[in-house]
Amino acid sequence: MTSIIPSYATAPLASLIGFFRLFKHNPQAEWTEQPGLERYRTAVPHPWFSGVVASRLPSSNDQALIQEQITYFNNQGVNTFTWWLEPGLPVDEWGNQLLPLGFAISHDPPGMVCDLRRLHSDLSTPASFKVIQVSDQPTLDIWTKTFVKGFGLPESYTISFYNLLAGFGLNAMLKHYLGYLDGEPSAAASLFISDGIAGIYNVGVIEQARRKGLGAAITLVPLLEARDMGYTLGALQSSEMGFNVYQRLGFQKVSNVTHFYYPTV
Repeated sequence: MTSIIPSYATAPLASLIGFFRLFKHNPQAEWTEQPGLERYRTAVPHPWFSGVVASRLPSSNDQALIQEQITYFNNQGVNTFTWWLEPGLPVDEWGNQLLPLGFAISHDPPGMVCDLRRLHSDLSTPASFKVIQVSDQPTLDIWTKTFVKGFGLPESYTISFYNLLAGFGLNAMLKHYLGYLDGEPSAAASLFISDGIAGIYNVGVIEQARRKGLGAAITLVPLLEARDMGYTLGALQSSEMGFNVYQRLGFQKVSNVTHFYYPTV
């Protein structure tokens, strides 16, 4: 396989931060910013869905600013939030500011990319598996329930996640795909287009439909559409379960999606 060029290493994180910045235009999210620092909060009870994005170098007097963010999220009842760094910022330097205040660091998940011109599209999938693009709110409701179930999230996530996605509307940058097996909703995935990157998100297959190739199939459909639109770079952040699936499609690991998080419980 052709090796991935070094500049691709930033694509998974760049796509993810681009996705968070989409919250700025969502009425279901709160967004504030100041030079070099953006803060967002949603009702989705997952650490990644409330956090801070830093796009500048840290300074020696940032301790008060960091504490301000901690206090804000505590007051909002957010149990854990995430502190992201724009690609290229020094992790160690920010760590020197964040870790003494109670943050922890994670180097997961792995970031993966694929040259869409070399995408492996020859898959073995059940003939009864059909994929549609979500085009209305009722189908988005089905999609959300399928994703939450397929990703193994608590059922309580469903309402807040649906409301957040509905707040985007049928945004051209963010598309959702729903897979039916034998007529039953069984798999979900999303495509986020930003900065020349076709980002894959929210891939989930319900437990009773696994090990049939549906995860690869529901990922392939949006990637092929992105390729038809002229995109050549696909990126994602992989779960442990999905890693081998993505490799079979032609993805390679190029980085770790390093971030800090603050546990407030």
